[in-house]
Amino acid sequence: MTFNHLLLVAVLLALIVLIILQVSARKNQGNKEMLDRFQEELQRLDRSTRDEFARNREESQKSAQANRDELKTSLTDNRKEQQTSLKSFEESFKQSVQDFNELQKRKFDELLLQQDKIRKETEEKLGSVRETVE
Repeated sequence: MTFNHLLLVAVLLALIVLIILQVSARKNQGNKEMLDRFQEELQRLDRSTRDEFARNREESQKSAQANRDELKTSLTDNRKEQQTSLKSFEESFKQSVQDFNELQKRKFDELLLQQDKIRKETEEKLGSVRETVE
């Protein structure tokens, strides 16, 4: 049970006792002073309970606000980290693509050179075959 529940139970018990005392006060007028003191105590307890509820509500609101602020800060930091990571990934990916393109261009140029060399060798062999045939 929370403190609020305990206070509520205490107030209810006090009301029950007050009712019992009022019933018995009707039977016996000598208990009027005791009943008045009990009513005063009950009013003091009621004020105390209301004050405690107000403090608890205020503390809960402050705690909720602090939690929201912490969550906001955490989400902001997380967003910044994600942006930094994404930027880093983007740069790394861009560099990898550029490196791959350069490698592919070099290999294509080498392939063209080899193809040109093979073409020339084939022409020379074909020329020697022609000379031989003639």
